[in-house]
Amino acid sequence: MNSNETFLNSYQRCRIGSEFINDFLDLFCDANPRFQERFQEVDKEKQARMIKASLILIQNASTTASIRNTIRNLAIKHKDMGLDISAKELDMWVDSLVAIVAIYDPLYEEVIELAWRDALALGVEIMKDKSVQ
Repeated sequence: MNSNETFLNSYQRCRIGSEFINDFLDLFCDANPRFQERFQEVDKEKQARMIKASLILIQNASTTASIRNTIRNLAIKHKDMGLDISAKELDMWVDSLVAIVAIYDPLYEEVIELAWRDALALGVEIMKDKSVQ
């Protein structure tokens, strides 16, 4: 099984819904007080939809140029909004996500962690390139 198949199988096992997203947000916000401030005023349901969409978008960065352009535009939008997202914070986003996958995927092991990190790597690099000050 290749890395993408491993990722997709894990994604399915996690059943990424509101509970998964809320647990992810809690962990992510606990990692840095700035995150709590950013998400404090945001509707949780709306944020859950946005995170799930972002996850799918970033995961698909390697498939087409149009998706990569969408990610670039998202990163530029974050920058224009003054979110001042650092490379370290994007890494924390991935680390928090992988930590929640470890809880939700009953078959979680190192190869699954690597598959998630690999699936997200290109999209996160695009975000770092365009949104970091």
